Amino acid sequence: MSYYVYKITNLHNGKYYIGKRKHNDPYNDKYMGSGKLIKLAIEKYGISSFTKEILEIFDTNDEAAKLEADLVTIEAIKLGNMYNLHEGGHGGFFHTSQLPVEERPNIIKIRKMIKDGEWRCGGTNNWNDDTREKCVAQLIKNQPDACKAAQTETARKKRKDTFKQIGHQQKEKNSGYGTAWCVMIDSEDLNCRRKFKKDNIPTGWITTTEWRQNRVKKNSSGYGKSWYNDGNKNYFLKRDDPKINDMGLQKKRIL
Repeated sequence: MSYYVYKITNLHNGKYYIGKRKHNDPYNDKYMGSGKLIKLAIEKYGISSFTKEILEIFDTNDEAAKLEADLVTIEAIKLGNMYNLHEGGHGGFFHTSQLPVEERPNIIKIRKMIKDGEWRCGGTNNWNDDTREKCVAQLIKNQPDACKAAQTETARKKRKDTFKQIGHQQKEKNSGYGTAWCVMIDSEDLNCRRKFKKDNIPTGWITTTEWRQNRVKKNSSGYGKSWYNDGNKNYFLKRDDPKINDMGLQKKRIL
């Protein structure tokens, strides 16, 4: 399994999106990002209006996250040429999770309060991506106790003990127990997957794990290779290539 950083560019306006992804065969991965703005842009202009470029492939998620963080900065986002909404390297909720535990908003409780009509935000009871951040910010300001109560040490310990007692989400109590995500054998899109019982998968369907394994092309020119540099020049080499040690190459691509 490889981790890679990619860049998706809109051919109409030059705006781009940078993300990281885990995949067996990055050069044949049709994934086109999960960011809110890039998905809206693809819906507006059509998938044929975008190109995808593999910037670098790594062995670990940490390495990929480091490069994404270097490229997707607050300063870069403010220039207005990117579809990214948040800093890279940590995922879309880093702006929330970087807060101390006791200050993190209790998203589940906020959602329930809005759904039950206990608290209104923006004149609506609906909970969607457009109102989430606004609602969280207002509720933290106006009702901080509701946000923080579930994150206290006492509350977390009680929740942990209760889950252990009742076997929360364990074995048969897990809604996904005994099931597997499947996709049609000839499908080119993992978004068309469905969940079936593992012992009752219909003819013509295979698990997504088998689907991915079938698409690993070991004869691909990029299979088993990574980017290295000597400080001035980039080299795309097999990971066991002796040049790496002989030339003292660093595992990173100079952009």
